[in-house]
Amino acid sequence: MNASTITVSNGQEFYRIPVTDLDEAKQDGFYVPAEMQRTIVSDGTELFEVPLTDVAEAQRDGFHDILVGERAASSDLEATAEPVTGHVDVIPLTTRSPAEPPPMSVKIEVETETAGGETRSEAKSPSPVKVEVATEAEEGEEDEEVLTADRRQLLGVFGFSSLVHAAVVLILLSIIIPIEMEDRVEILSALPAVDQENVKFEEVALIQPEQIEQDETSEVVQELITDSDKVLEIDINDLEISSAIPEKTKGAGNPVAKITGELGGRSRAGRSALVARYGGNAASESAVRAGLEWLSRHQNADDGSWSFDHVHAGCQGSCSQAGSLKRSHMGATAMALLSMLGSGETHFVGTYREQVYKGFDYLLTYAKQTPDGLDLRGAAEGNTGMYIQGLATMALCEAVVMSEMALKQRSRSSRAKTKKNERVDRKVATASLKRLRAASQLALNFIMRAQDPANGGWRYQPRKGGDTSVLGWQVMALKSGQMAKMQILPDTIRKASYYLDSVQIDGGAAYGYTGPQRKVSTTAVGLLSRMYIGWGRKEPALESGVKFLAATGPSRNDMYYNYYATQVLHHWGGEEWENWNKVMREQLVKSQRRKGHAAGSWDVADSHGRSGGRLYMTSLCVMTLEVYYRHLPLYQQAGQLKSSASKKSRKRSGSRNSKKAAGKKAAGAR
Repeated sequence: MNASTITVSNGQEFYRIPVTDLDEAKQDGFYVPAEMQRTIVSDGTELFEVPLTDVAEAQRDGFHDILVGERAASSDLEATAEPVTGHVDVIPLTTRSPAEPPPMSVKIEVETETAGGETRSEAKSPSPVKVEVATEAEEGEEDEEVLTADRRQLLGVFGFSSLVHAAVVLILLSIIIPIEMEDRVEILSALPAVDQENVKFEEVALIQPEQIEQDETSEVVQELITDSDKVLEIDINDLEISSAIPEKTKGAGNPVAKITGELGGRSRAGRSALVARYGGNAASESAVRAGLEWLSRHQNADDGSWSFDHVHAGCQGSCSQAGSLKRSHMGATAMALLSMLGSGETHFVGTYREQVYKGFDYLLTYAKQTPDGLDLRGAAEGNTGMYIQGLATMALCEAVVMSEMALKQRSRSSRAKTKKNERVDRKVATASLKRLRAASQLALNFIMRAQDPANGGWRYQPRKGGDTSVLGWQVMALKSGQMAKMQILPDTIRKASYYLDSVQIDGGAAYGYTGPQRKVSTTAVGLLSRMYIGWGRKEPALESGVKFLAATGPSRNDMYYNYYATQVLHHWGGEEWENWNKVMREQLVKSQRRKGHAAGSWDVADSHGRSGGRLYMTSLCVMTLEVYYRHLPLYQQAGQLKSSASKKSRKRSGSRNSKKAAGKKAAGAR
């Protein structure tokens, strides 16, 4: 290893940079693993960053620690590193290749500036890296030749006046010594290319979208990728979604016909297939429809919002158990919208497209643009502020993903014959998509800047500590942003992971509220966050945590826990999910109100119910019953492979049985 370089990481990739560039790299969000009590291990084909406490176990598995030397020198390097201004020229080692990261289809290219001022694009799945450096022997010969020349010159001018001597010294100092680069040292051997679909949370910078007038037709915005790490800045005045709501096309149905992407299961065809596949039934789908109908009836007609106390809606006290939160309309609106989005409803397609449009119009109307981004908290009461920010940001990002899927499908289905109302649909949807995308990025900016810089968590107010409950909603919002291909800073994800480290026990199998503890509700939040951040199904702590939740089972008086735990078990799959689902599904179907004005809603059975009331409870129950298609399971690929293998096994077995039967028949004939 060259003593003039050091290895840095941003939580996703590892780079070897000159020591003189260390300070600037740290300002850009990089860190030295050796200084964080972490290291990088390799088995000859892949590189992984692990805590020092896991090195022994990794070595037993055939990995070797490649940063042993750097750890010994890290403190000295930190002390001697000089600040340097300008571009940091980093040498990529390789992209991190986790065993089973969340499925993604994001191709990331980075533009970097060369020493000559030219710009080049590089993909983040590296080919073999060769670095041109001068050998130590060559540098020694160069230095010796320079020193000899210096001595001759100094001896030749020794008798001159001090003024001439100083001039000669200045001339010598201005000499540029060329270094030959013929001998090259290959630092790394060839590593296999990393599948770009398995890239985890990455930083993708978007340029500012142009404003679109409603009388212009444009195509879906092509995502542009730059090397900027600055968050997107947009004027709030550009964020109104289009006011024109297209007429429903007879027989057209939902244009999202294929199950593609992590939200692709929300189409009509997708829901039918996934409900049958993952354990839903006609009763659970009927309960979802009844819940959405109750929510639609309780939307405030004057401004399109929802309210936890549902006093200003058509209810007027007809429903019991109204929430005590009277001004947190942004939060109530976000929960209602998430419930509708989960069933495939958007602001231009679906039974409740008008309600969805008005709900998003309310969010954008009362959002506040701040230096930190788009503040969606509204008139938050008590400790609800950052909860609301996470919920509303999730809704915006999900609307972006679903709108893009619908536009792509509509484009394919309309190529043969384009009707006038189809053209109107596309124009309206494209214009509103641009505004929703801009608002989503700004809302994510607010979340990222609200993260506590010390412990990596989020709490009730920006940069004021952290707790696992608030963190869960922010991680889900960031995951939704990642699905929408928004700019997510890797440092935000890394710090969130460090916060989870601080509240876990049993190696990450259980989590507490603000400290290490085994609490079922926050354990469910912590495990789901770990799944979204990148834990694979083979993680031992994840398996232990899932078994803990499965053994605990669904609760009859903690719907908040049920909501998170249901997602964890669904992503995990297997027998644990099947057993959980049978109980959870029937419990929700049977407890739904069936008569009167409250028909379709659920009575409050949650510690937070007094604040959020019937609307809060109903939204959580609907979203829990939508689990079959709300998100495709993170680890479904492994399940599909297992299913495929089982089918092949059955096919081979059937073939053998057929041959045996044929043999017996032939013997009988003889």
